Amino acid sequence: MSLNQVGEITRDGGGVTYEARDRGAVSTRRWAPGAGNVLPVEVDLCRVQAMRQTHALVQVAVGMMEDPHGRYWGYELSKRSGVRSGALYPILHRMLDEGWVEDGWEDPAEIDDRRPPRRYYELTEEGRRRLGALLEAARHEKRFSALVGRLA
Repeated sequence: MSLNQVGEITRDGGGVTYEARDRGAVSTRRWAPGAGNVLPVEVDLCRVQAMRQTHALVQVAVGMMEDPHGRYWGYELSKRSGVRSGALYPILHRMLDEGWVEDGWEDPAEIDDRRPPRRYYELTEEGRRRLGALLEAARHEKRFSALVGRLA
């Protein structure tokens, strides 16, 4: 099993208890020594670090928090936030991995013109909480003050 994050790890007399996060789902697991001496998980170490607070991430957060319960299409979010698609989609993918957004596809029956369904993104409760905290922290940083100032 491959996990995006391994959270709190505690050792006790006979083994190890750890919190595992896989695409936003959190579970507590226990490992006790037995046949092997290795934890039965493969950890993707690049996911252990929290999302870096970049200019593009703050721009996307501002764009999404203008309507925190809305549905976002990539192209429209790119225009709203001022972040080009080459930077936006990796941010959205990381947000998906962290459980901050959920995605889905537009219902083909609701499409008026002849185009394929579009993928949409919606903030989860965790995402609204995390992006709110990110924007609150950004308010206190001079480099982000102009961006965050446009939010009420």
